[in-house]
Amino acid sequence: PQMFHAHFNEGVAWGRLDSLAAAVAAFERYVALRPDAADGYLQLGDACARGGDRPCARDALARYLELAPQTDPHRERVRAYLRGTDPGAP
Repeated sequence: PQMFHAHFNEGVAWGRLDSLAAAVAAFERYVALRPDAADGYLQLGDACARGGDRPCARDALARYLELAPQTDPHRERVRAYLRGTDPGAP
C-alpha cells in the first residue's frame, strides 16, 4: 500500500512508451490503492482514451471530475471530452 506512487509512475512510463494496456493496468492499481486521488483517474482516463476504450475513459474521467478541485486546470479539457465536443482530447 505504501508503494502506490510506484504504480502511478509506472503508468506514466508505460504511457510515454505508448504501451497503453500496461499504463491502464498500472493506473488501475494506483486508483485501487488511492480511490480519492483525482490525478490517478485523470491519468487512467487519458490512457483509456488513447487506447480507444471510450467507456473506460468516460468512467475514469467522470470520477476525476467528482474528485478534482474546481480550480484544477484539466477540468475544462475533461468536460469537453466527456461532452464529445473536442475530437482531439485527450
